[in-house]
Amino acid sequence: PENLNNSLLGMQLLKTGMHHLKFRGFQLSGVQYSANRKPHLNESVDFSISHSGELVVCALTKNGRIGIDTEKLRPVSIRSFNRFLSASECLAPGDSGDAFIDLWTCNEAVLKGCGDCHLGQLKDVTISGDAARIGTRHFYLRRLGLLHGYKTCLATSAQQSNIELLPARLENGSLIIS
Repeated sequence: PENLNNSLLGMQLLKTGMHHLKFRGFQLSGVQYSANRKPHLNESVDFSISHSGELVVCALTKNGRIGIDTEKLRPVSIRSFNRFLSASECLAPGDSGDAFIDLWTCNEAVLKGCGDCHLGQLKDVTISGDAARIGTRHFYLRRLGLLHGYKTCLATSAQQSNIELLPARLENGSLIIS
């Protein structure tokens, strides 16, 4: 039920974001899904939605591609996830779970930004500081501190994108839009 609620909240944030971008007649029925289940629009807007725990975030732009991923910090077994990362990104067993989750959110944000990529391509993503590449596509990364206890990364294909960012969380059954 929490994932369903967060997915529905993500769609409401999309609707709010489209209104902010002056797409006044936007309806959620205009959302379509690609073969890999990534939602998209036929409008001149790209968007990405992510949720984890109590945090839901929607990012929209009229300038290029966009992807966002957020993860609640938690203990992780780095060894079991290194198989998904490129050789240059593999973390040592002593590295913290926080470092892994930071890397994971950046990788997943890039895949979401591609639009036609899938999790099986995680090893194809190369991250260097605030830049990333997958194949011939380049992305600019921004690590966002939206909520304590979470890692969030935004990936955009344009360096100076005009971005509409809508984070929200559920707190004691109430919706809090940041």
